[in-house]
Amino acid sequence: MPVLSFFISLSVSLSLGTFIKGPNQTIEFGKSASLWCGLDEGFETCQWTTPDDTSCRFESESDPCLVKPDFHLNPEPFHGKTNCSIAMPTVNDMHNGEWQCKLDNSPTENLDLYVAKRAKISLGAGFPNEGPLFFVADRPMNLTCNATNGRPKGKFRWEIVEKGSRKAVRERSKLQTLHFVPQESHDGATLKCIYEQRNKDKGLIFKPLPGASITLKATYIRQEALHQIPSDAKVGNIVEITSEYEADPMPKAEDILVEIVHGEEKVIQVSVKDSEHEDYSLSLISDECTSTVTFTIKDIKGEEMSKNHNLIIKYPSSNLAPEVFPLRLNISNMEPKTSDSWIARWMPTLIIIIIIGIGIVGFVFFYRKQQSDSTSQAERPEQTLPLHQEDPSQVNAQSAL
Repeated sequence: MPVLSFFISLSVSLSLGTFIKGPNQTIEFGKSASLWCGLDEGFETCQWTTPDDTSCRFESESDPCLVKPDFHLNPEPFHGKTNCSIAMPTVNDMHNGEWQCKLDNSPTENLDLYVAKRAKISLGAGFPNEGPLFFVADRPMNLTCNATNGRPKGKFRWEIVEKGSRKAVRERSKLQTLHFVPQESHDGATLKCIYEQRNKDKGLIFKPLPGASITLKATYIRQEALHQIPSDAKVGNIVEITSEYEADPMPKAEDILVEIVHGEEKVIQVSVKDSEHEDYSLSLISDECTSTVTFTIKDIKGEEMSKNHNLIIKYPSSNLAPEVFPLRLNISNMEPKTSDSWIARWMPTLIIIIIIGIGIVGFVFFYRKQQSDSTSQAERPEQTLPLHQEDPSQVNAQSAL
């Protein structure tokens, strides 16, 4: 059977001539293109079918074609009727795909027209919306570059430009998402994402563009000192914990807060602007290079030892995780157990109440004693004293008379 097919095709070839056609093409969107096919012994009719399966049949160079997408017969190669060439002045998405050419009764031949579109490049996840890309040296970053509306699919390439010298980023630099470990030397350099679209012969379809780029900016936050005043706090004291740190650029006041966590209870956050908090306050003093944050516990209790206090300082860009510095308390005089805490808290008040009570009882006792003495004196019988006592001799004399 294969032998029979071979002889049939050979007889067709000998009777109709040898079919010839142009190469498959990759054309940039919006540019002009042409396709051609032919028979070395000539032909009478030529028919082209578009990727949308619409057709035009030509018998002379003056025959019109009114189908979509737009194309027309190229008259010059048609002379002699050995070559049927069509032209497309401006290719678009409708021209993209498989075209079919049929000459007389010859078998249909396919030609591919690939309409290439330059992809739109943009910086994606891991990059800020504007401004430089802040980084902390030796801290890994995952950066994503996006390519949309492109055809054919291309490959990503990353570069770093430092003071005019261009270096390829070696860490997975051909992937859409770059795993990047910046160094201090990258401060001020430019990171570029390049998207290359190539044809089947590995050649670049489009002239290279600058690509998407961003300036790299090093940043850091380092804690220099941590102090507690008083250093050996007691229950009931006002305690201040100061943290001195260096940063570049210096964080804003709204980027600084203290987070307090007690077991599984909800988190308490204290900011510099939160001056109305009942138990805590936070203040900031800054100059060009250093800052001092003071966290104040207004009335320290023993239960503060079981809480986690963390100073959180945010970087100027949301793509970097904030720095977290633990604030460790030192309390020497712990609060009594929970069952005795009520007595300890109210003991001064109880003592004052007892003293006032003793005073009131003493006053009442004294007052009642005074009243009792007055009453008993009033009830004692009165003694009648003689107004005048006569001489006994006179009394006797008067009796003799």
